[in-house]
Amino acid sequence: MNTILKSNQIIVGLNWGAVFEKGWFESELRVGVDLDLCCFSIDSHHNTKEILNIENAKLVWGSISKDDMEGDMDGNDQKDNEWLILNMDHINTKNELYISIVNYSENSLKKISHLDYRIYSGSPNNLNNRFYFKDLKQVNINDTTKGIYLGKIKHIDGNWSFHNLETQLEVCEPIQQIEQILSHSSK
Repeated sequence: MNTILKSNQIIVGLNWGAVFEKGWFESELRVGVDLDLCCFSIDSHHNTKEILNIENAKLVWGSISKDDMEGDMDGNDQKDNEWLILNMDHINTKNELYISIVNYSENSLKKISHLDYRIYSGSPNNLNNRFYFKDLKQVNINDTTKGIYLGKIKHIDGNWSFHNLETQLEVCEPIQQIEQILSHSSK
């Protein structure tokens, strides 16, 4: 499905929770989960031009928020734990942006209390216009999933649009993720 993104600045927000486990004497343990957003700029020949992630957090065309290494420890606050800000006027219209989630924790994405993302205009956690929302807990996530390829943003007929894919990835390092994403997209 393609969603038209009518704004010069797009925000991709990720909201997730902790893993709730049973402890001694039925007590509840909350274990933080370290997820990160990642955005790859890919040219028409499928070459990676730039990577926007925690290690490379500010580029001309985008930036990423602080690194949240736990998620919502006290339940779903309905706010983005991390976000990408994409300045669409500074992106080469021949390039595509591939967006993914990286799971750096030992916990399975399947065990997280909540996991969703949204694409919108405005400012972080202050929506003007929501273009897309997905509750990823509704996707059948495998225990071994180390990341999720959310989809790509590309320029079509004079507009930027988001094509959602929500494909599970078996690797978490960004370079390995883009290799896996590109191998899937070339099939």
